[in-house]
Amino acid sequence: DSGPVGMTGTGGAVLIATGSRIVPVKSLDQIYAQAQGMHFVLLYKVRQWASVSHGCFAFMPEHSNGKKRGAKHVSPSSSVEEEGKPSDKAATKPMFLEWSHAKTDAALAERLRFGRVKTVDRAIEKALRSYNKDVSRLVDVCRQMIIFKEVQHLNQCLEAMEGDDHVVVERVKNRMDPSYDASLTVGYRDVMVNLRIVSNETRFLGLDMHVCE
Repeated sequence: DSGPVGMTGTGGAVLIATGSRIVPVKSLDQIYAQAQGMHFVLLYKVRQWASVSHGCFAFMPEHSNGKKRGAKHVSPSSSVEEEGKPSDKAATKPMFLEWSHAKTDAALAERLRFGRVKTVDRAIEKALRSYNKDVSRLVDVCRQMIIFKEVQHLNQCLEAMEGDDHVVVERVKNRMDPSYDASLTVGYRDVMVNLRIVSNETRFLGLDMHVCE
């Protein structure tokens, strides 16, 4: 017996296969223990993918009263300049900064805002409202977001993810597809990828079955 093997079932449920038995994860504590461990693994990966695809992250301008905030969805008006560097507009609003400009500048990198693990209250609300208390279907507890100025940059990132030997893609939801009815999300479009990161490190830590977004 080589030990438990992770699988993805109907609706994206995370399952554990032990011997001949396949059972869904029923413990929210287990999901959060894995999500907290996976957070920094996923963050390392998204920075790698952003480096090769002109990816951007939420960025707080210098004159923002020094307050640290979580990453937010940002309106198109709060964008980056032509070179991917922050503009002087909307000094107190989150903007986007290309990772390739921030990764070599500690002062800029410190003002980037990355995704955080989903709050427990929100996870419980979603499990009750959408999944009939089935916590195994919570596949976005550990999540990150990369922003792109151009569709080709998005494609480059997806290619980098596909070519990553440690990534197992479980599901792709493409809201950029012309057939997608954007009115369902009030005009918002994105490409959502659910994935697992399977490496010697994540296997050793018991994180290789955890699905991220």
